[in-house]
Amino acid sequence: MSKTKFLQTNVGKTLKAGLYVGASAIIGYLISATAGDAELFGPLTALVNLLLVFVKQTFFATGTKNIGEN
Repeated sequence: MSKTKFLQTNVGKTLKAGLYVGASAIIGYLISATAGDAELFGPLTALVNLLLVFVKQTFFATGTKNIGEN
């Protein structure tokens, strides 16, 4: 039996996803607070989350090919 890295378990993946959602919510809140418009918080959280996932998949995921790669 081999050791499994914690972040590769279901609990680890769930906690990591929670951290991404939390980070995107904090960034969205900071942007909406800076802009002075609280109604931006909801849409910004989703957009920031998409941006964080895009950056992670593009620059840090080695197994995922990008468009144009063979």
